[in-house]
Amino acid sequence: MDGDGAGDWRPMVRDLIHRTERELLTVLDGLAPELIDELPEPGTNSVGRLLWHLTRSDDRNVSELLSGLLERRHGRAVRPAGG
Repeated sequence: MDGDGAGDWRPMVRDLIHRTERELLTVLDGLAPELIDELPEPGTNSVGRLLWHLTRSDDRNVSELLSGLLERRHGRAVRPAGG
């Protein structure tokens, strides 16, 4: 525990970021750059768009985690940057 009752969340965040990085590299390995924005079928998302969603979700999750920790520590709501 690090004093705020949340335990040490840093390894979890580090693992999340490293896992996302590994998955991105696996998906992109051997993929021709011109295919990143190509739609597999009309009405679907491109690989690039799906990867953006994945990384944006990680960003949102980390921001929410940090906001909650800061709120508990300082006793007031903290708005994440860009949020």
